Amino acid sequence: MSPLNIFILTIAILHLLVILFFITGLFRRSRSDKNREKPFVSVLISARNEAENIEECLLSILGQSYPHDLFEILVVNDRSTDNTGELARKMDTNGKRIIVIDVESVPTGIHPKKNAISLGVAAAKGEIIIETDADVLVERNWIELTVERFLPDIGMVVGSSTIRAKKKTLLENLQAVDFLLLVASAQGALGHGIPMGATGQNLAYRKKVFEEVGGLEIHTRRYVSNDMLFLTKVSQTDWKIVGNMSKETIVSTLAVEGWKGFFSQRTRWASNAYWKDINFLLLLMLSVNYFINLFVAASIFVMIANPTFSFPIFGLIAYKVTIEALFLYVASKQLNRKDLFAKFLPWFLAVTPYVIIVGILGGIGIFSWKGYKVRSV
Repeated sequence: MSPLNIFILTIAILHLLVILFFITGLFRRSRSDKNREKPFVSVLISARNEAENIEECLLSILGQSYPHDLFEILVVNDRSTDNTGELARKMDTNGKRIIVIDVESVPTGIHPKKNAISLGVAAAKGEIIIETDADVLVERNWIELTVERFLPDIGMVVGSSTIRAKKKTLLENLQAVDFLLLVASAQGALGHGIPMGATGQNLAYRKKVFEEVGGLEIHTRRYVSNDMLFLTKVSQTDWKIVGNMSKETIVSTLAVEGWKGFFSQRTRWASNAYWKDINFLLLLMLSVNYFINLFVAASIFVMIANPTFSFPIFGLIAYKVTIEALFLYVASKQLNRKDLFAKFLPWFLAVTPYVIIVGILGGIGIFSWKGYKVRSV
């Protein structure tokens, strides 16, 4: 066997072990005991130009089963050019349950989202803070069942999120499958007690933990997402981090519109892989995933150019189809999105070129966020 084939076989074995690690983690349940106390909770939403979504989002939060006098909603209106702030204020019909914080400018050198989250946390009255986004919809027991996870030694609860279809386009379906697997990977790792990823669409933590780790302050020029930064900081303390896949705590978000927006978002996420303090397991997963897709693409290209090429490309593709279909099947059942398994084939055909392109763009580190140009390096 040639050195190249040995290397590819090694990557395939690592790929298999990583996915099996995630799958088995999805079946590992955390402690069954629950927090019975009812602390005051602050739901934190950072919103920029979300006039189309903010009302529906707030309605789903206002209808929570959690005692209404024990939670507040903080909407950080981040320099919106539409009437996001006005709509949020109009939703507050029962008194001071919705607090709107208007951001007029962002300090130099600070990413707008980090600035918005930091302002919201500073203003929060809650012992527990739950972050979400302005296009997210939540279930009625979302706050109650999230708070139940906060046993005395728990500092952070990483919730789950899925993408809900708006127009049911090919791009939306691809995003829904891709995002489901990313969330399943994070939850699977947490099942083994390893914090690897989180989403700010459904992230809960103690306010004092945020303050103890210095918030979202960071000393690097490279962009790091606020949820990844905060997760990493908390994982370096004695506070425990747990996942949450309870059906009634899974939130739904909208897909990014257009291919340009999709690649910009995924480039922003991929840029985390180049951060010097990235979790080793996450780096291993991203590297193995990148290389196995690179090998598939390169082998197909070489085989077309040279039909006598002897590399067993069909065996590699068959393996990749089998293990990734298995992962999606398990993830779709555990995260209550069985409908997405039918979308596997289109996702599988698109994932190889997409992963290669985004991996390169993430290294370059230039993307946009809510109309804000970011240069990661």
